[in-house]
Amino acid sequence: MSATAKTFAPCTFQVYIPGYHVLTTTPTVGLPCTEQEAFRHIQTSLEGRLPPFFDLLVPLQPQIGRDYGSLVLVPTWHAPSGRHTVVFDMSGIEGPVYAKVVASPVTFWECQPEAARHSAMTWSLFVAGSLAPQTPGESFHVGTGYVLQFRPPQSPPEWFGHLAERLGHHVPWLPDPVLPEFPPGNRLLVLRSDQHRVFDLDQVDATPLTSRLADLVERTTTDVLFIRPLGQCHLRDYCHEGLPCQGALAVFPLRDLPGRQGRLLFLDGRPANVGVITIYTEGVDDLVGFADWLGLRPPTLHHVVCARTAAVERDMSPEGSVLIFGYRLNSELILDAPPPSSLASDDSQGEADSDEEDASDGQTGPDRTTAVPVIVSPAGRNSTNTGCSGQESNTDGQTRTDYRSECVAVAFSNARLPTDDAISGSPVIAKALEHSCTGYESISHALLDLTSCVTGKFLSVPDWLSLRGCLHAVRSLGSRGKVDLVTKICRSLEDIGNTALFAPAWTLFCASKCCCFGWPCLPWSLDFSAPGLFGVTAVSALSAYTGHPRLHCKKPTVGHALTGRECKYLQEPQGRNQAEDRHLSDLRSTTLALGGQWMPSLPPFLDLGGIVDSDASGSDSDHSDYTQWVHCAALKEGFRTENATVAIQVPCTEEELVVALHSARCPTIRNVFPSLLSILPQPRPGTAVFLAAPNWNRTSHGVCIDTSLLDRRLFTTSIPDYVCRHELVQIAGLPHSLDVDIWLVHDELLLTTEEPAHVFPGQMLLRRVVVTPDAEVPAPSIDSAYCL
Repeated sequence: MSATAKTFAPCTFQVYIPGYHVLTTTPTVGLPCTEQEAFRHIQTSLEGRLPPFFDLLVPLQPQIGRDYGSLVLVPTWHAPSGRHTVVFDMSGIEGPVYAKVVASPVTFWECQPEAARHSAMTWSLFVAGSLAPQTPGESFHVGTGYVLQFRPPQSPPEWFGHLAERLGHHVPWLPDPVLPEFPPGNRLLVLRSDQHRVFDLDQVDATPLTSRLADLVERTTTDVLFIRPLGQCHLRDYCHEGLPCQGALAVFPLRDLPGRQGRLLFLDGRPANVGVITIYTEGVDDLVGFADWLGLRPPTLHHVVCARTAAVERDMSPEGSVLIFGYRLNSELILDAPPPSSLASDDSQGEADSDEEDASDGQTGPDRTTAVPVIVSPAGRNSTNTGCSGQESNTDGQTRTDYRSECVAVAFSNARLPTDDAISGSPVIAKALEHSCTGYESISHALLDLTSCVTGKFLSVPDWLSLRGCLHAVRSLGSRGKVDLVTKICRSLEDIGNTALFAPAWTLFCASKCCCFGWPCLPWSLDFSAPGLFGVTAVSALSAYTGHPRLHCKKPTVGHALTGRECKYLQEPQGRNQAEDRHLSDLRSTTLALGGQWMPSLPPFLDLGGIVDSDASGSDSDHSDYTQWVHCAALKEGFRTENATVAIQVPCTEEELVVALHSARCPTIRNVFPSLLSILPQPRPGTAVFLAAPNWNRTSHGVCIDTSLLDRRLFTTSIPDYVCRHELVQIAGLPHSLDVDIWLVHDELLLTTEEPAHVFPGQMLLRRVVVTPDAEVPAPSIDSAYCL
């Protein structure tokens, strides 16, 4: 569609963020447009107002208003952890509208405390466009962006369609829409250690406010510290269960004596869904201890990050500083600018230098493989004053965002450790780290979550080496080149790969303030990887990873390690009209006829399938059985599909095939996902497809959903025992405007009504397009896909 055909008009959007005030913005949008185009306008108009460590905009399903758009802002870690951000809409019962993080499925009883908190006793609950209310004792599936609407008893729900449909028309939106009203009041968030209370400052009380606050810690007003967050706006965006607060205050039972050395700090864990707490500390900032105090445990493929909102000198935040903790993807540990000449590559690395010079500017960078550091964002060298817009004002009158990024540089060094005991290798780590960090300005702390990475796939490691099983605290005490490393690893490296052939290579990844980095910056992290277990060297494993294309990173200089090149995920081109579609079809046919390869039309792991006879003679009279190679695929919820080709003696039983598949699987993955369940019925002849369940819940197999005719997806997900048709459409991530048939394949049952249908683990659900070929079908996401 050409730009001249668009109608440019102001469109109002509301963005709901768990634990934060609702953000309202009115950008000028060219209609019609796609959701992604509208998201770019929203992000641009909200620049400087969005909290850190939130990444994804998701429209509400369905919308909660007629003349404006409503969305939620969520972090990336929700998907691998099974968390979902939903919106509780209590406007129909004179309550607020707010976002909250929940785990699916949600029970009816879990919604009762939410309504009772706002004095609602009798109500009906409708979920995500459903026309039938939920019944007490029932559980239901939820997803990110779902709306849970509370209505008076016997009242129907009020749904307002979907955002994509509203953006797909030329009709301008109303310039002054009627937005939801928030509860009135002047509220103050009062924090005492890990507890909090909301005070209504407009409430008339004969007791002075300071006395009431001191009573919280059982002290008099002269024996209490009252500390507010530094700056005029920090923590003024806090929203407690739909009640927006206008400020925050910390109360601590200690008399403010002259010469007091301790400091009271605010730890904001809202991006990690752990709320806000306070901590009293002395000495340098112990970021590892702060993260542990918050109870942070990074989800799969994520690391803990931290951003400061006040000036820091010598790693000591002034009293009242706010430290914001969250999670980031491991793939976003990327440097954004070259370090100084003093850290340039060695002349002996001629081949590496040439590779760096040939690399594309802005698209390469080293990617970590194993360590999950607490990334610190120290403040800049110049003091600044914080204004009320969440930005900082310099003396020259210019403004910049509150959460500034600093500068880091990277150096790599390899240390070979004993394979029988990791503890004996600690001095080697310390010596190598001290050598790598010589001359750097400061060192900080790191948290470790050990994951192994090979050929672009992240593999789990034994439980005793994961952050969930044990917190590995690695802290350096001191600065300016002197490093005292204290590390604790609970048991020796045993039964990890073939130690007789390869010894684990432990790579130290050190950084200091030398080059620009994205959000917060990286003082240092310790990177434990064992790439030798997979037959590749540490340097080649590190050089295999490239920068994240969305971050526009510049070419870095990385000590003695090679930098990788940008890789592209291959995707079949799409024609803009029927003539181009026919041309692509001819090209596809010609390519396949000449023996070339083309993007498959089925899920990739199914195209690997096929039963290949290895030693069958063509006559079954001589032998009653023979050997065949069978391709197998194991689907895991939230993880990449696992593929293996095994040799079996046919005929054989399903148990015999499972035994052969287990022997061919990667031992690490097999230990984490040991339980296999075959899909009933199988989606395609020639490939045996199983569902894999984790070891902590071996009976939690979901169902298999086949949308290969729409978007080449075949995946597994967990759903309630009874689901309705509209819930299955939402679970599959399909637009409601798409007319599809939903089959319970095993029962050969076509779902045509909203009558709940019973499903069982391993069941195949099939969808087929029937009417609307022009409906927009979501393509598989490739934002974080790499071809290495």
